[in-house]
Amino acid sequence: MVSAKAVQSPRSLSIIPRAALLTLVAVVTLAAPAGARQLPRPVINARADRAAMGAYVAYLRALLVAMPSATLAEQSFAAATVASCRDALTPIADQTSVSSAWTQPLTDVGSELAADAALQFSNTMATALTTLQTTLSGLHWGTAAPAATVRRFLAAQGSLSTLAPSNLCGDVLAIAAQSGTQTPSTPPATQSFLTQYQSVSSSANTQLTAFVKLLDSFETPADRRLANRVNALARRVASASDQVVQGGIAGLKQALGIAPRRRPVAGAAG
Repeated sequence: MVSAKAVQSPRSLSIIPRAALLTLVAVVTLAAPAGARQLPRPVINARADRAAMGAYVAYLRALLVAMPSATLAEQSFAAATVASCRDALTPIADQTSVSSAWTQPLTDVGSELAADAALQFSNTMATALTTLQTTLSGLHWGTAAPAATVRRFLAAQGSLSTLAPSNLCGDVLAIAAQSGTQTPSTPPATQSFLTQYQSVSSSANTQLTAFVKLLDSFETPADRRLANRVNALARRVASASDQVVQGGIAGLKQALGIAPRRRPVAGAAG
């Protein structure tokens, strides 16, 4: 049996958001067979399924190779943010301790920041996704339903990997301009971006789950070694992507002036 643990995208994060992970990987495992299959599976679909799993192995390996490029993309985005709106949130970073009215606007801009860091990662992985798309699109399935599932999966992942980041500095400056206001609000552009991002990432999550269920549908005990390989690679990618995106979030927080300040060492000379 194949199970999938989708790597989720950020949806509702605080001003110091948790790691933003992407819908790029499914953890695939093959359980020990419980006996003979009750329903016969067409050989042609079993072959396509095996080829799809092989293509997914190549995809995961490509993601691992691309991790340094993703790290550079995160750093470049943070540098561009520094150039345009350095420390813009410093004056209002502690506003939530003064007024609860700031909670939602700062939460929303935190979600926007995390989503942008996630998109830097996913955009870097577009080449690997294109290669996967080429291979999967060329597979011949015995029925129309599996091919449709693959098309939806690829389309949803493609939409996520090509989604443009927000105008983070413009939105941050709009938030900062409300410093001292008793009724601050989330910029409309932030709300619009988050709505779009959540829609695209949710679709990618849904279609990823459907794709992994498809792999499960035509698995055989002979596929166990291949499934174990996918599983091991997927876990490595999940860990590495977490580290990369966490680094991107930290860089953006630093750029905007909301990184946690280090406390002075007790007894240090002033």
